[in-house]
Amino acid sequence: MNNSFDKIAALLVLLFPFTLMGQDDSQLDLSLEEIMNRNVVDMSIEDWVDLDNQEINKLSFYGFLNFNAEKVFNEPFVDGFGNTDTESGPFEMANPSFHIYGGSRLAENFTVFFNLGKDDDNIQLVNAWGNWRVTDMFQIRAGRQYRRFGLFNERLDQIPTYSGIEPPELFDNDHLLLPRTSLLSIHGEKRMGQKTFKYLLTTSNGESGAEKKVLPIGWDLRYATSFFMIGASGYTSNLGSTKSQSTVGLGEGSPSAGILPWMTGDKYSVFGIFAETRKGNLGIKAAYFTASHDADRNPNDVITLAQNGELNQAQLGRMLNPGANLAALTAADVNTNGDYTVNTWYLRISYEINTTSGKFTPYLFLDHYENPETVGSKGVGGDNEAGVADDGKFLKPSLGVVYRPIDKVAIKLDGSSHSYEFNGKRESYPEIRIDISYMFK
Repeated sequence: MNNSFDKIAALLVLLFPFTLMGQDDSQLDLSLEEIMNRNVVDMSIEDWVDLDNQEINKLSFYGFLNFNAEKVFNEPFVDGFGNTDTESGPFEMANPSFHIYGGSRLAENFTVFFNLGKDDDNIQLVNAWGNWRVTDMFQIRAGRQYRRFGLFNERLDQIPTYSGIEPPELFDNDHLLLPRTSLLSIHGEKRMGQKTFKYLLTTSNGESGAEKKVLPIGWDLRYATSFFMIGASGYTSNLGSTKSQSTVGLGEGSPSAGILPWMTGDKYSVFGIFAETRKGNLGIKAAYFTASHDADRNPNDVITLAQNGELNQAQLGRMLNPGANLAALTAADVNTNGDYTVNTWYLRISYEINTTSGKFTPYLFLDHYENPETVGSKGVGGDNEAGVADDGKFLKPSLGVVYRPIDKVAIKLDGSSHSYEFNGKRESYPEIRIDISYMFK
């Protein structure tokens, strides 16, 4: 616990000097074009829909198209003799994806919104909700909605609008810290000139569906000026003591929330703080999050993982009792106490350079993630990052640039280096990515 508070204190110390800067002439109430051009702190697409739909029954559409590709070089693996070797992956191009947003103000205090998205070969209704504004400080939103959580969760579909290609690790689909969506929220805001306070409470079904005695709760608090925002977000999988199950079974891929598939039950809580500042062309984002899990392992699933070679030595030591015979495991050999803690933090720095040929935004990211419980194989619910590390930790620095020839087009190129302890030695391997995206209205 002291280590967590030390990290939180370090984050606040890092960002505190920027709160003392004089305010620039940015405003919170801006048009869509101004938001795109000036990258105002703490704006989501839902804010844009609300700003743009001042006329009753006016239906507005927005959208994003994007294409990306990546290649991994010299990724380490253990050969049949226990030695470390490396292998490069193919140049992998994803099918183009899109999101179409629609919003309308049906009455003075009632707004509807939807988000239709295509990822790979699937088209789905990603979000669909209605928002009833009783007052600015008390609003009710019902329907599937992205959870307001940290700096990125509501923005990840809006690829042209932010620096970078990959999200911070807590929103990586291979090791999500919590469910990205909720079904019901109470929220509000108070504007005081150039300052705004926002709050949010959310709830939904349990991760495996509606369950008796299960009530997940999420919350978010944030305070923003025209150039600086600081906030805190939290989530608990259940207000009571009942444990929930994963969204997937073992062998069905990565879960879409925070419970791993080899757990018979898990109750967990997430807490974190974040801050964002912008002064002139310089932007800085930083956050620290921790998730504490009270979990029980499924003995049969652990035996399957162990005997199929999915676990490294550290994971075998965690999941099996001392003296267990790997060739003849029984349920009694499995340590069913699966309690663990996830810690992650990131620092993201960007700088905009305006030229006659367009806008260039170089950026430097640093992401850290540690999870001692996850495993390597994505097919069984692992992440191929922390799960392949000897100690469940990795550090990923990234360097890249965004080029915007016009405001609605973003061409991004970056590279990362994954660094971790692997097979008894510090290893690292590079990865390069390119993303081309377009916003239309």
